[in-house]
Amino acid sequence: MQVSVIQYGMGHMGQRLIKLMLRKGFNIVAAIDTKADYLGEDIGEIASLDQKVGVKVTNDIADVLKNVKADIVSHATVSYLAPLYDQIKPFIEAGLNVVSIAEELSYPWIKSPGLSEEIDRNAKAHNVSVIGTGLNPGLEMEVVPLIYTSACWSVDKIVARRVVDYSRFSPTRGMLRYGVTPEQYRKGVLNSSIPMHVGLYECLTMVSDALGWKLDNISETWESIVSRSVRKAPWGTIEPGTTCGFKQTATGTIKEEVKILFEQYGIVYPTLEDDGVEPGYTIWIDGDPPMTIKSEGTTRAGDLCTSARQVNILAAVIEAKPGLISVKDLPVTPSLPDK
Repeated sequence: MQVSVIQYGMGHMGQRLIKLMLRKGFNIVAAIDTKADYLGEDIGEIASLDQKVGVKVTNDIADVLKNVKADIVSHATVSYLAPLYDQIKPFIEAGLNVVSIAEELSYPWIKSPGLSEEIDRNAKAHNVSVIGTGLNPGLEMEVVPLIYTSACWSVDKIVARRVVDYSRFSPTRGMLRYGVTPEQYRKGVLNSSIPMHVGLYECLTMVSDALGWKLDNISETWESIVSRSVRKAPWGTIEPGTTCGFKQTATGTIKEEVKILFEQYGIVYPTLEDDGVEPGYTIWIDGDPPMTIKSEGTTRAGDLCTSARQVNILAAVIEAKPGLISVKDLPVTPSLPDK
């Protein structure tokens, strides 16, 4: 099956998606972005490939829809549902399927029921599928625990913890978050100048719905983590007493009993000695039988895993039922072999 794709968003993740789609034999027929530096440039050059691909970046969506024949849009620009829908709506109404790494699209029905219903209705009216995917959300805290619960006779509680080493991120992201006082960090989160992880709420509600748990309450918290030692990252030095990371949690309860607890840590060089956690991903299932599942690879290659998840489900989304769907509606299989 030859799949023709429009890539929307040519930033860091868009460039990764381009590389993987070409490697897997997808036909990239157009690329869209608004950044002036990208406009008119060949996607091969932007993605640092050895050759030009013959597709130049444009910001003219109407022209693309008029002159390009495609099956699906691969989207990678924003995290939040409202601005995302503004971007993908023209493609839905042109009869194109859409898959995006936007975190809030992964399971938006609980937090944004009205907009979710509108997207679903619009997609069904034009016989296309719309889905959000990725690593977290998109795999680790929903699909993986749900797969293991299928081998349990009963499930009472699920806890998942993801610890990521943030020293590998870009200088801009690193210096923005870390090496500041806890009060500066707090103010930055409150005024949105310091972004937090998006998607824990969506992970939690997907799992609770899949298990048929009617949660009484869902709460989210965050806190900064202060370093007790000097940490020298590629982009700067973190002194003791300044922030070296964060912890976010999403908790779902029934009759005040915790049923789901998801934790996301982003720490520069996390260690058990200093921080009480180390890089990796762990799921604890309290059930019959109880289970503990551990992984390290995804937290060391998160960007690659996120883009691979999107590319590997492109064909499956085209074949899926019309409407707004989630990753739990798809088979856990790659779409195409490597060339």
